Amino acid sequence: MWLEPKLAAFRQTHPNIRFCINGEGDATYRTSAPDIRVYVGPGADEALYFDRHIPVTAKDNVRRIAGWDPVFQMEGLPLLHLTSQLDEGDTTGWVDWFKAFGHRETGPDRGVHYHHARHALEAVRQNVGFLICGLSLVTANLAAGSIVAPFPLSQCIAAPHPYRIYMRADAERRPQLWSFITWLRGEARATQDRVCAMTMTEA
Repeated sequence: MWLEPKLAAFRQTHPNIRFCINGEGDATYRTSAPDIRVYVGPGADEALYFDRHIPVTAKDNVRRIAGWDPVFQMEGLPLLHLTSQLDEGDTTGWVDWFKAFGHRETGPDRGVHYHHARHALEAVRQNVGFLICGLSLVTANLAAGSIVAPFPLSQCIAAPHPYRIYMRADAERRPQLWSFITWLRGEARATQDRVCAMTMTEA
């Protein structure tokens, strides 16, 4: 969700480099190890950037907060969760956010669970509820107004682990692959700067 929307710009300057992402694309799918892998979590691979997690919802739900309890503004409102936020214990979610900023006393782990952020964000756009999500994944959505942040972006929680990049051992000797990795690092630095500026935090 972070990388794929950026690829069109890379393709304009490198039209001869083909991609296969999660088994789909214009390059031949291989069952062997990928050239690169971008993931979030612990590990020894190079860190790309640290995200910040924020609440997001649809515009109509912001009006619900405005007429709610002035202290516990989120009490009783529908929460959406990613299963990783509840099951893995190392991904921030509503339990962590309410502990840090208040706004609700009961049921921080109640609500609808989704396996993938893409599906959860579609539910957000359909006014189903409120979700804690990485800011880097929704920057464009916030700018377009398809979803909104119901609280100041400074009320964020730093992700416990960075996005990382695994790359083949011979990456430096493959010009096309190395061009992409160099570009990807630049995009990661720009994302880190943007996330920190929007949330008024430091990297």
